[in-house]
Amino acid sequence: MTSGVCAAHAGQPAFVTCRVCGSPACAYCLSAPDTDGDTCTRCREREAPTGVIAWERRDLGIGKRFVRTVRQVLGQTGPTFSELREGSVGPALGYVALVYALTSLSACVVLAPFLLLALLGWQTPLAVADTAALVPVLVAALCGGPIVQAGVGVVAAAVLGSVYHAGAKLVGGAGGFDVSLRAAAYGLTVVLVWAPLTVSLLLPTIGLVVLLVVFAGQLVWGANVGVIVARSHHGLEGARATFAGWFPAALLIVALAVIGGGAWLVRDVTEPSQAPDLYYPDPEY
Repeated sequence: MTSGVCAAHAGQPAFVTCRVCGSPACAYCLSAPDTDGDTCTRCREREAPTGVIAWERRDLGIGKRFVRTVRQVLGQTGPTFSELREGSVGPALGYVALVYALTSLSACVVLAPFLLLALLGWQTPLAVADTAALVPVLVAALCGGPIVQAGVGVVAAAVLGSVYHAGAKLVGGAGGFDVSLRAAAYGLTVVLVWAPLTVSLLLPTIGLVVLLVVFAGQLVWGANVGVIVARSHHGLEGARATFAGWFPAALLIVALAVIGGGAWLVRDVTEPSQAPDLYYPDPEY
């Protein structure tokens, strides 16, 4: 605890001393989103310049970089993507790989207690399955799932970034592909919300509704990020920015509709009719 006036905010009483420069710091300094301990606003701005993704900083440990990036992307979406600086795509792809790996691992951890209860004879939604067969599946998921999902994350970022960039170019976007790819990679942070909701899959109807609502929310959130990047980095405005932002989501919705419609048609053609056989007597001559 210290006394005096804050060095960064004139007239505000100071409560602590900045751990970096030793200047008095006030409550506004300590309540800022990116505060790491007792750091004043001036030092924090020097440590994390505007537009720099925390993951791309080399002065922090990997844990702090990851947590700060998640907080930037999900908590400060507008400023983070509108002020995104140029950078290499390598760190961005490494980040999305870690996001997908952690999501896979978290999903396994969420489901593990239900498998354990089913093995002990408790009645759980997993009890309807062969518990002996579920054990190797869970072990494989815990061991290899995060590795596989890391690759899936990189592919997802590449595909999403490519589709988004194509949509931006269709309406005259001026930004480079690296901007689109990095924005897609960091934007996929939103998949982290899937892990805690994995348990809802065990609920027959409610689980599907929950996941559909979350999926719709992710589409809207991702489209909003796309619009921000289109305006800030591709030089698009109005309807063109909206088109670029919603282009990947629209294609995904169309693809799901085509796949779902095709599956319904195949089932309708291949399954035998459930209508009762009707008896038509032979006409009498």
